[in-house]
Amino acid sequence: MQILKTQVAAITTEIGLERDASQKDFPVALPLMNEDQFEELEAALKDTSVRQKMVTRLALVGGTNTDSMIRRMLTANLANSPASTFNWKGKGQKRAFKDTLLQDCMFGEFGS
Repeated sequence: MQILKTQVAAITTEIGLERDASQKDFPVALPLMNEDQFEELEAALKDTSVRQKMVTRLALVGGTNTDSMIRRMLTANLANSPASTFNWKGKGQKRAFKDTLLQDCMFGEFGS
């Protein structure tokens, strides 16, 4: 496992996808710590190039199965405070995560 981690780190560095570099090029600091930062991210994701950078970032998160990958993507991008304001459909007093651009990036839905 350590050999694979070393090889992945070398490849990502070689092609310019190391985490520090992708953070510098990204318009919003992640993980998002509050709802204002979430709104800032949603506005930034309206730009196709920013959305593609987010998809690339999310693809690098990985996971052992779908549930693990989704959980890791959410954890890497949302702190507990903003995450707790969402559920999938927006029932009760929570917002609908299914209607966000972040969700579109996670699940590869690219509408115009």
